[in-house]
Amino acid sequence: MSKKVKFKTVENPRKRISGFIDSDLADALKAYTLTRRITQRQVLEGAIRKFIFPNDTWEATIAQENRKITNKLNKYNHKLELLFELLTQFSFTFFTHNPPLPLNQKESSMSSARVRTEQLIKLIYKKVSSTVVNIENEPNYTFEAGEDAFSHD
Repeated sequence: MSKKVKFKTVENPRKRISGFIDSDLADALKAYTLTRRITQRQVLEGAIRKFIFPNDTWEATIAQENRKITNKLNKYNHKLELLFELLTQFSFTFFTHNPPLPLNQKESSMSSARVRTEQLIKLIYKKVSSTVVNIENEPNYTFEAGEDAFSHD
């Protein structure tokens, strides 16, 4: 059996609209309005507005998603700037305390640097993979330095 639901619109002049809805839907509407502490008129007006003017809610949803994406991009941009600053400071400190090598020590320092760099990369990989993702197969990281990597000025 259907129950009769009456409500007035918010706009002036207000108009009375009468209609019938299923009793199950009317009971659900009543329960919803009691839990949310709003009137049935507010729920019905909102539902009719969303049905008649769907673009308003669509545009609002798009704008909200756009704000979320923009905020995430700003956070990543900030993290990238911090990483760049960290790399710059490390490079400056490294080059300040490590002068260029003489030509006769170039080969031994390159082999030592390869081993130490691979160890550093593996350490970073283990730290990152344990906190971010658990990757089953550890990739084979090798450091390929060209002949110019430790050139003498």
